[in-house]
Formats: sequence, C-alpha cells, structure tokens
Amino acid sequence: MFKVTKAKEEAYWFASAAESHLSATLGVIAEPINKGYRYHVVTLVHYRSWAGPVYFNTIRPFHHIVVGSMMKHASKAV
Repeated sequence: MFKVTKAKEEAYWFASAAESHLSATLGVIAEPINKGYRYHVVTLVHYRSWAGPVYFNTIRPFHHIVVGSMMKHASKAV
C-alpha cells in the first residue's frame, strides 16, 4: 500500500501512497533515549481534489486508531 520514499536505519522512515483524491506520507522518526528509542509518527495529507477533504474528514476520527494499530503490529515484527 505504501511505497518507501526515504529511510535511514535507526533514524527515520518515510513512505507515501497516492490516490486520485489525495496523497499521503507516513513518517516514523526514532529519538534515541537511554538504551532505546522513542518513536514519533507523523501523517501528511495533500488534497488533490474536492473529494480529498471529504474522504479524510470522514476517516479522521479513526485515523489515530489505524495508525496506532499499524505501529503496534510493526513493532512486534522486529
């Protein structure tokens, strides 16, 4: 679903996806702390047509749940 656009091991990971109504970039930034990392997740959305804000505002209440679930799944895969 997402295409990795930029990554640096133990630093950051960015991936993007595009559809006719919007394009989105998902980023994960690793912040070194003590003997591990704290991860920051960002989502950037660019509307490509009038349908972009309609679509994103419909899923906005659930967006943090989906992204959080994706992060938990990814952290268990390591």
